[in-house]
Amino acid sequence: MERPNVSVVMPTYNRAELIRDSLDSVFSQTLPPTQVIVVNDGSTDNTREALAPYMTRIEYLEQPNGGRARALNTGFARVSGDYLWTFDDDDIAFPDLLERHLKVLEANPHLGFTYSSHIRVQSRPDERGFKVIGPQNIPDDIPEEELLLRLMENAFMNNQGMVVRTSCYRQVGLFDPELIRCQDYEIGIRLVRTFRCARIKGPTFYLRVHTGTRGTATYVIPHKLHRQKIQPFYDRIFLPLRKTLPLREYLPRSFDGPRAD
Repeated sequence: MERPNVSVVMPTYNRAELIRDSLDSVFSQTLPPTQVIVVNDGSTDNTREALAPYMTRIEYLEQPNGGRARALNTGFARVSGDYLWTFDDDDIAFPDLLERHLKVLEANPHLGFTYSSHIRVQSRPDERGFKVIGPQNIPDDIPEEELLLRLMENAFMNNQGMVVRTSCYRQVGLFDPELIRCQDYEIGIRLVRTFRCARIKGPTFYLRVHTGTRGTATYVIPHKLHRQKIQPFYDRIFLPLRKTLPLREYLPRSFDGPRAD
């Protein structure tokens, strides 16, 4: 396969002990990216020092702490690749992630993006190693025409396992900066509503489960309170969507009966 131009954007906040694993997995791809942008979202730990060995291979940006969505938007402004892959600072990609996704995208120009499942692994915040918990459970037989409905029921798309044509991101717009969490869920819904996609068979990355905090300096989300602290962000996604989503989008795309808006 001719090497496509792929940009990676990795936002990071206080993950000095984990980000090296994440970057190593990006640089170890069998089909390497052409651009890797790391956005330091106001980290107060030794993230900059941890990134020192990578500075010749990354585009390094810093900004005041404002959340993952704002950091992603900062990185997007520098993207030059035809494809965009956003990856987290605590997860680990399989070596062939990009190769598997791009093989499908390059062969199917009508697709806007691809997505895949992951394997959940567990570690303590001070550990680079991990133990496997188990695979993500996604039904293998989701019809394309039901994808939006199934996605609204369950957030099974993660940006780490999505490779998207940059033009598609530019069309649907930036990440919602008010979403401290669930920003990939919200933009995934926008992408599914607008573009066709394909599922890559099997997992393509390890999603690390650990007890480190999430959120921002002003909206800290402890691991034990994660579920209750993210509810406001689900409300921000779905309350407006409930008011504006046309009724026809709740129906399979093949439905040929009467439609009401």
